[in-house]
Amino acid sequence: MGSPWLDPEEACRTHVGNALQALTGQVPLDTEAAAGIGRRRARQNVPLPSVMTAYRLGVKYFWETVVAEATTTALVGNDILVAAASAMWEIQDGITEAMVSGYHDAVAQRLLAGDQERSALVEALLEGRSMDADAVWSAAEVLGVPREGPFVVVAAEVPGIGRQALPDIAALLTRRAVRSAWRLRPELQLGIVHLRTPRDLRALIEVLRDRAERRVGVSPAYDDLDLRETPCASPRSPCAAATRAAAP
Repeated sequence: MGSPWLDPEEACRTHVGNALQALTGQVPLDTEAAAGIGRRRARQNVPLPSVMTAYRLGVKYFWETVVAEATTTALVGNDILVAAASAMWEIQDGITEAMVSGYHDAVAQRLLAGDQERSALVEALLEGRSMDADAVWSAAEVLGVPREGPFVVVAAEVPGIGRQALPDIAALLTRRAVRSAWRLRPELQLGIVHLRTPRDLRALIEVLRDRAERRVGVSPAYDDLDLRETPCASPRSPCAAATRAAAP
């Protein structure tokens, strides 16, 4: 991704040029550069408050320079400076809003990519795809679940294609210190849930009873995250047991 500080001169030159052109009133403000910088800073993991602080400082310095130049040369009067100040704050708002929008877009894209990766890993584990021990351990780390059980598989009937049967289930369980990872299929929402103690199982059941609107099945507990010997297609698998329990 590169350092976030490799291109400040380019960013400043672009913003100053856009601001000067917009101040003339002859050219509309170009916000695409600000949106692009917002996306770039998000990909570089620069905190949004830091980026916004940099923008405020940049606008402050730019305006102080304009005022100092106008005062020194006496080419413009105070009335023109007042009008320019009003325009300058509108420019600042436009640039900042575009940067924030670009930043949020990049964050949303990253979260979506992360969700897709997690979903694919859950599917691979449940299906018993060819994964050696190292790959299973890596999957556990990405999914945020322990590498050793006990685990259960949850299968919940969805209310419609593309709709979650258990909205926000992972977050609800996390609040109860229960770790889980989920996968949405056309007909089912499937989850791998780690149960440290019987209390975790009770917490899971409580959440399922509170959130589920349709049938839900929970498999018997199993200890090994590696399901190559008992993939979903196997009648003996935790996935199959949970799916049978959720069936009409």
